[in-house]
Amino acid sequence: MENVEEKIEAIDQVIENLIPKIQALETAVSAQPKIEIPDFGKQLDHLIKLTQLSNKNINDNLIHFKESTDVLIEIIQAIPKPTPAKHYHHFDLKSKVFVTGFIVAFLTVAIAVGLAVSFGIASNRRYHDSKSYQVVRAFYPHIAKSVDDAYRDNAEALTREAETRLNEQKTLSAKAYDSLIEKRDKSQSKNSKKKK
Repeated sequence: MENVEEKIEAIDQVIENLIPKIQALETAVSAQPKIEIPDFGKQLDHLIKLTQLSNKNINDNLIHFKESTDVLIEIIQAIPKPTPAKHYHHFDLKSKVFVTGFIVAFLTVAIAVGLAVSFGIASNRRYHDSKSYQVVRAFYPHIAKSVDDAYRDNAEALTREAETRLNEQKTLSAKAYDSLIEKRDKSQSKNSKKKK
C-alpha cells in the first residue's frame, strides 16, 4: 500500500506544480486583445442572390441558344439536296470541225514558217555568193570573164563540178584539197590539149 500512497503524493505534487502554470496561461490569454470578426452575412446573402440571378440569366440564354440552333438545323435540313450533275467530256460534231480546223491551221502556219526560214537562209547564201562574185569581178576581171564564158558554154557541167569541189573542200583538209585540185586541173588541162 505504500506504493499507492507514494503515487498519490506524486500526483498531488504534479497538480500543485501545474496550478500556477495554468493560472499564468489564463492571465496571458486574458491579456491578449480580442479579435472582432465582422458580420458578412448580409454581403453573403447579396452574393448568393446575384449568383442565382446570373445562373437564371445564363440558363435563359442557353435555352434561347438551343432553340436558335434547333431552328437553324431545321432550316438547313429543309434545304433540298442538290442532284449530282453528270459531266460528259466528248467531242460533238461542231467541236470536231473546230479541232480539225485548228490542226489544219497549225500545220499551215508551221509549214509557212519553215518555208520562210528556209527561203531566208537560201536568200542570204545567194546574196553572199553574189557579193563574193562582185568582188572577184572587181579585182580579177579576166578570171570572172573566163568563168562567165565557161558557164555560158556548159552551165550544167560547170555547176556539177563546182558542187563536187565545194563538197570535197568541206570534207577534206586544206592541204589534201589543194593537192587534189592540182591533180585534177593537170589532168583536165592534158585532156583539153588532146582534144585540140
